[in-house]
Amino acid sequence: MHTDMCHYTVSCLAAQVRFEPQEAAAYHASAACSLDNGELLTVQINGLAKFPFLSLESSRIDLGEVVVGQTAEAYVRFGNHSPVAANFTLTLAGGSRDDVFSIQPSRGTLQPNEYSVLHVVYSPKATGTFSCRTCTLATAGGNKLTLTCQGTATGPQLRLSSRVFCFGNVRSGQSPSKVLYLENCSNVPLVFEFLQDPNGVFALTRCSGVIAPRSITHTAVLFKGTLPTNYWQRIVCLIKVGTIRS
Repeated sequence: MHTDMCHYTVSCLAAQVRFEPQEAAAYHASAACSLDNGELLTVQINGLAKFPFLSLESSRIDLGEVVVGQTAEAYVRFGNHSPVAANFTLTLAGGSRDDVFSIQPSRGTLQPNEYSVLHVVYSPKATGTFSCRTCTLATAGGNKLTLTCQGTATGPQLRLSSRVFCFGNVRSGQSPSKVLYLENCSNVPLVFEFLQDPNGVFALTRCSGVIAPRSITHTAVLFKGTLPTNYWQRIVCLIKVGTIRS
């Protein structure tokens, strides 16, 4: 018995198709391949283009009152709810000038149904100022979102144990004293200075200094009256970029 065997050689050729739609629409095309024997092979190519769509969990954040010299942070979640990747950019209104707000990242890519966060940092520079900044989160061909950030700059706060000292009746020749406690109620150092008359009948043993964060110091208030009469004097306390609490 004789058997004839035929051997066939099979080879493959890969063809790459690139799909770059310019509009959100359905696309249909045909690709034809002509063989040497005259046979024509046709391949149907279909594609669906969609716009990316971003969302923010909040359109406004308030970082509250922040002491100058400190920073406050917040995180805002955002996501891509479309079936296509979204290349996003973050732009601050008014340009990239030096500002008290910093928001990152400024650009990136979110895959379909992926989420990320915006990191917002508030670093106030001048006491008593209110800052508000708006930024735009956008993706090419998709939607634009706005995020507004705001915060108020405050200074360190000083609490005095008393604002009034009454020495009552004092015998001539005596120099009584009372203790005044100063408490720094903030998380940054506090610089203070009392403006007193060097020739006044009331004096402070310590009229200036720096109080460490969340600390208490003290000074003595002296009465140096010599004449039999009533004395009254106001001494002003200055605080560098701060306020006095009652």
